[in-house]
Amino acid sequence: MIAKILSQYLQVMGIVPNLAALLKKITFHPNKVSIKEKVSSYTSVTHVFLDSILLVHALPLTTDDKKYIRLNKSRWTAVKIIFDIGFALLQLILILKWFDNQRSNSSERVVTDNWKNILMTFLLVLFIGTCFGLLHLIRFPREIVCVLNCSNHLEMERNHERKGVHGYVPYYFIGIMVISIITITAAPSTLFITSFVKPCMPPSFFTMAALPCKDWNDIPGHFLAKTAQALFAVYTGLVVFSTTECGLFVLLLYPVAVQLLLLDGLERDLDLEKCFRRIFLVQYRKLQLLSRLLNNAWKDPAVPLVVGCAILLSSTSLYVVLSSSNQIPQPVLALYSVGAFDMFVVIQLLFKILSFPYTRSVELINAARRRLKKGSRCEMKYIVSCSSLKVHLGNGTFFDRSTSLLVWMTALDVLVTFLLV
Repeated sequence: MIAKILSQYLQVMGIVPNLAALLKKITFHPNKVSIKEKVSSYTSVTHVFLDSILLVHALPLTTDDKKYIRLNKSRWTAVKIIFDIGFALLQLILILKWFDNQRSNSSERVVTDNWKNILMTFLLVLFIGTCFGLLHLIRFPREIVCVLNCSNHLEMERNHERKGVHGYVPYYFIGIMVISIITITAAPSTLFITSFVKPCMPPSFFTMAALPCKDWNDIPGHFLAKTAQALFAVYTGLVVFSTTECGLFVLLLYPVAVQLLLLDGLERDLDLEKCFRRIFLVQYRKLQLLSRLLNNAWKDPAVPLVVGCAILLSSTSLYVVLSSSNQIPQPVLALYSVGAFDMFVVIQLLFKILSFPYTRSVELINAARRRLKKGSRCEMKYIVSCSSLKVHLGNGTFFDRSTSLLVWMTALDVLVTFLLV
């Protein structure tokens, strides 16, 4: 088991060559990034990232030579996912046991520092999100594969229709991918170091349970026990962060980016008056189907859970960084700093991007109603009744212009509450 974990940690270095090979094909232009050779689309960038994740983490997905995603039905993948879920649940049990012990101590008038409770809350939310993400992959594998392949097909179709036009990938897409790869690579390294420096401090839950730890600052145990915990910590980091980044980047951002790409094409054709009514209606209908497939792949309570986890993770990580930097070791502080930065990017950038399909589609529909006035009765009725594209947020709501701001304000309110306790 230890040898298997070590081999997976060594394989994580395969992410770096993949990223380097991709960056060699990128040419920077004002406001956009042009990717030449075979990497000329969102699909190519996404598959580089997905192939890198599959090197270190078994998911029920695989890619073929034509860049389509298939279900991975091998027994090894099923066993691996079940093991990962059990592994995360075991650490959840250890965290809940720690909270139960603190409740018992409080009844005996033994006070626990507030920053320790919040630090453990961060880990609790992180493992809950990981367990839910793995279960969601098992629950809706066909819907996930369908929306990814539909995004791939629509982008390939769009590139085929626009021969001679270079593919352009915006800065934000490349930037989020690079941040995700850095997180997946850096988090296991910091956890490995933390297990040696503070074997009795979270997230070293196994040594906390197995060794006679009286306090988080204790350093008991032999070198072999610390090594075993360090390898378990590396495995934990790979499972948690690869699952999270794959869900946010591949399963959520990529289909939305393809929607925005196709909306750009329709807006450009409409402005140049090169848009035929029937072609416009067919293309927009495809966009509506892609939007519906995305919402089917992210059925409730998936998106509300993502938003709730982002709020709690950002507030707890910022609290630890701001108020407890002198009480925790540097590797742990680095881990929470990475978490705070990632959650800031998720709330301020990703959630804002998720609102663009709605705002851009509303503008496109209004422009089409003004310009496409000549047509059959059915065509005009369809244009009038066209619904906007929405990324559902749960309970009948969706991402709009104010969502990222409201989520960030909620996270800051929770942070202020923590600081005042």
